[in-house]
Amino acid sequence: MRRILWSVMAMLFMLIQGIQCQNASTSQRNIYKVTTILGRPFLMQKSHMYDYQGNDRYYGFIKDLLDRVSQVAKFDYTLEVVKDGKYGQVENGSWNGMVGELQRKEVHLAAAPLTVTSKREEVIEFSKPFMNFGLIAVVKEEGVSIWERMSRLFQLFSPFTVGVWLVTLVAFVAVSLVLIGIDRLSPYEWRKATKHGYESEWEKDNFGIANSFLFAFSTLMWQGYSKPPRSISGRVVAVFWWLFVLLMIVTFTAGLTSLFLRPRASVATSRDISSVADLEKYTISYGTVDGGSSQAFFKNSRIPLYERMWKNMSADQTVFVANAEEGIKMVRDSNGRYAFIMESAMAEYFVNQEPCDLKALDNPINSAGYAFAAQKGDKDFINNISAALTKLQSDGELALLQKPWFSGACAKKAEPKATDKVSPGSAQLSPFEALDFEDVAAAFVILLIGIVLGIGVAVGEIIFHKFRKRKGGWAPRRGEQRTEP
Repeated sequence: MRRILWSVMAMLFMLIQGIQCQNASTSQRNIYKVTTILGRPFLMQKSHMYDYQGNDRYYGFIKDLLDRVSQVAKFDYTLEVVKDGKYGQVENGSWNGMVGELQRKEVHLAAAPLTVTSKREEVIEFSKPFMNFGLIAVVKEEGVSIWERMSRLFQLFSPFTVGVWLVTLVAFVAVSLVLIGIDRLSPYEWRKATKHGYESEWEKDNFGIANSFLFAFSTLMWQGYSKPPRSISGRVVAVFWWLFVLLMIVTFTAGLTSLFLRPRASVATSRDISSVADLEKYTISYGTVDGGSSQAFFKNSRIPLYERMWKNMSADQTVFVANAEEGIKMVRDSNGRYAFIMESAMAEYFVNQEPCDLKALDNPINSAGYAFAAQKGDKDFINNISAALTKLQSDGELALLQKPWFSGACAKKAEPKATDKVSPGSAQLSPFEALDFEDVAAAFVILLIGIVLGIGVAVGEIIFHKFRKRKGGWAPRRGEQRTEP
């Protein structure tokens, strides 16, 4: 009985010791107070947040990332939204927002899309960036106008500019007129040969006015011909005309193929705005988040272009908004009269959401990155977080965490088809440009050489004929029989 009692007491003692050890190991994990800021898709509140407690009240990319970082770095945290809703900038001599809370040591960590800047680095510690971005402008996608719909009816003519088509028409008329002239002047052409009885009467108009234009047009359309020119001069012009037609058809086919293999959006754009820098050229207002790093970039920039843009923005305080959602709403409500300048990472999210009426301009400026931040001097803690981010990135987990939050229905619609070719060195397709005269000038030079050479040969034929006429009259060719008049 005593043995049984001692055994039960020993088991209870071991159980108590195990619980104490477990509590001790748990208590060794530090609990950090983390500040953040609301903004889709980085962090959002659940619709019935009062049904949840603690960190479960929030969801988003930052929440998922922070959960994994805390697991890898082995710490716990409590998440709270920044009181003033600001990222952090100097206001009345002191920092506000998340940066201010870190500087005042009210929190241990800032987990948000907080941009790394040199001024912020003076007062807080940054981890390695978990996302890189550039500043980009979001505008409302303009609907297709009636004129644009009508212009698509003539899209088959898009490979060449209007100038090239007009010069081609001039070349067609010029060749036809040269063939008519050779027919009238060359003693070896159908009209003269008929006159002298070397051809039947119905061959007389083989290269008259109508038939010369028909010959040039049918060969231009690659449809062949019934009778070729009879004289050497006429055949010289015809050969160079055929070579010109061949070059133009090959060039046109290549341009048409390139045009049809592109997404429709790259064929024509309603505005010539392609980047943030182009906004200054147009009568369109633009702005940023008030108190954010995007605003600070323009405010502190010493580049003349961005200084002028900041002057335009600061002259109208209504262009600045409290957050990205408000800026996107202004873009949609402005009917193309307002552009919102924001980080490309956020822009990617909003553009990919329905109703798919937004467009992000190309060519981002001011490359930067989002990172976690800690109190100044807390290098061990921030280095631990950087190591965790590096591990997640090398394992590919960081990209997997990001993908579901930044994709959307519009991203699937905008995905290029299998036939959309993108060169290895380019991130996107450049707009289609029709071939100008300089691009096809070689074909016209060849044709001009042929016309000059044909006229020269025609002059030589006339001189040669007169010379032979003095020597003994018309000398019939092989197979030809002269009929006496």
